[in-house]
Amino acid sequence: MGLGRYRLQHALEQVRQIEAEVEESIAEIDPPDAIAEIHDLFFDFDEGFISAQEALATRAGAPGDWYELSESPEMNAYRTALARDKQQCVTFEAD
Repeated sequence: MGLGRYRLQHALEQVRQIEAEVEESIAEIDPPDAIAEIHDLFFDFDEGFISAQEALATRAGAPGDWYELSESPEMNAYRTALARDKQQCVTFEAD
């Protein structure tokens, strides 16, 4: 595995660890009823995105070159999840 792929794998694993810590902190928040809906919209993490991110991290750690990684089902799922997540952000901002 090339150094770049190792770095990608490591970065995705670190991001996931940070996200898990954020999720734990958010779970402790009990927002007032007046903002509960917007709170949920903002902090409801997409499990599909998390799964895609974890799968890509695993794939990045497997043997192969960047082209194989870029064309892999894991990268495709990650790109799809990113697009869906971006759309959720746009929807949130509109709300």
